Amino acid sequence: MGRFSKLERTGQNPGDTDVPLRPGAAQPGAAAAGATSKPIESYDYPTAMQRADEHFFHGEFEKALRFYSRALQTENAQPTPWIGQIICLLQMKQMKEADLWVQRALELFPEDSSLVSLRAVVMARNGMVKRAVGTSDYAMTRGGSTPLAWIARAKCSPSRTARTPGSVS
Repeated sequence: MGRFSKLERTGQNPGDTDVPLRPGAAQPGAAAAGATSKPIESYDYPTAMQRADEHFFHGEFEKALRFYSRALQTENAQPTPWIGQIICLLQMKQMKEADLWVQRALELFPEDSSLVSLRAVVMARNGMVKRAVGTSDYAMTRGGSTPLAWIARAKCSPSRTARTPGSVS
């Protein structure tokens, strides 16, 4: 399969069936029908992030994911859209994609405590609890007490993952 995700290989976002691969290009089959397609809307970084956050906080994770992706296309030197994209993937229970994107983000920002924390969450959700706890501990040394680091620590806690649904603690 290689290094690129399904979204990157197709050049489209999920659910964008009427959006061309590049501005002004027609969709496959559109020329035969004589139809013209609308160009991709371009967003600057702040606008894309604002739209992504709006969708995220309304629980519309697929839409938020599209706008975080657009923000990354505009400016990938900021960790915030990477973090938003990974959290959306986690919320959508797409563990393989979340793991892929957190690894890519850590290539750019290896010392970012929030990204290291998200790596710990992905590990914990994939059943690697001991590694997740170690990664969470490392995140705490990188950025200290960021809210995401503490949330990740709670999600990676061995006592939390060892509980059964009916147990009380």
